[in-house]
Amino acid sequence: MKKIKKILTSITAAAVSAISLCSMFSANAAITQLKTFRVFHEVKASSNITYFDYTIDYTSKVTANPSRKTKLLDNGNFVSTNNNKVQATYLGNAISSGIIATTDFYTPMSVSSIFNEINYNATIRNSSNNNIAPTSITITAVLMGDVNQDGVVDNNDVTALSKYFLNKNMYPISEKGLLAANVTFNFDQNGDPLIDKIDLSTLIEYVHGSIEHF
Repeated sequence: MKKIKKILTSITAAAVSAISLCSMFSANAAITQLKTFRVFHEVKASSNITYFDYTIDYTSKVTANPSRKTKLLDNGNFVSTNNNKVQATYLGNAISSGIIATTDFYTPMSVSSIFNEINYNATIRNSSNNNIAPTSITITAVLMGDVNQDGVVDNNDVTALSKYFLNKNMYPISEKGLLAANVTFNFDQNGDPLIDKIDLSTLIEYVHGSIEHF
């Protein structure tokens, strides 16, 4: 996976006050919170993909949204639907390497791995219209908000992201943790997730029970 780019403009002030901001949010007893598992669809370098069609079946424990594209698919036609299963199709120019799309799944807190609840199938073709290996597009599942990658989303993740914004060299976050921090779905032209102060404030809202899911 390529090095993830970050937007740090105007973040430091938000990060400094992040812990104090936590006290401004109180849990909403009317909300039953869900986990958000985001599946990242990423093209390997030099795959020369010009067509793909994938489906993701999921169990009754799960609700899902149609897949969302990143800007890497802007040079073609991408369509995704969700009718008891997620389906997505792309036809267009060859895709550069990077994250091309994501799919969000919402589950009860008891679910530990989304891969126990979904089944993924894909047909992929190159510019010569030849079928190529399904693994030409890899899928990675991330528990959104789990910045420190300990399996739960809590105040420790708020602290980890706040410290990262203050000094990313002193308080680094793993590559998967940075994917988990991109709760607001923001990607650049190269298919790299962008992380900013809105992600931090949204994470605080979730941790303190103000929103149901990301």
